[in-house]
Amino acid sequence: MSPYEPRPEGLNTQPAPPSVVETLGRHTEAEYLTHDLFMGEDADIKCRTVKLVTARKPHACWLGQARGAKPHEIAAGELHRYEKALVDGDYWGSYRCCLNCMDAEIDDVEGTSDGDDE
Repeated sequence: MSPYEPRPEGLNTQPAPPSVVETLGRHTEAEYLTHDLFMGEDADIKCRTVKLVTARKPHACWLGQARGAKPHEIAAGELHRYEKALVDGDYWGSYRCCLNCMDAEIDDVEGTSDGDDE
């Protein structure tokens, strides 16, 4: 499978190169890709693509823009989650989320912590 072919269900089925695996945080590539940030939302999602990408330029972290969160950027060269989808049949939505925020979200859902809560 070439990197330009569509991926089944929007997930990367090829293992990440070793240089990417070294930059991953506390979770596996599969956990970063399959974790649903919109769990429980009632929307019609189609044409969904989720992948880990390296930023070519700075981007705002989507979870950093949430109420009560500290706004921050994803730096150029930083690995992050990128998701886009057709929402409710009429709106193309996309966001980018840094792996530190993804770690916190996954830990929150799984009920685990690394002890840095304070």
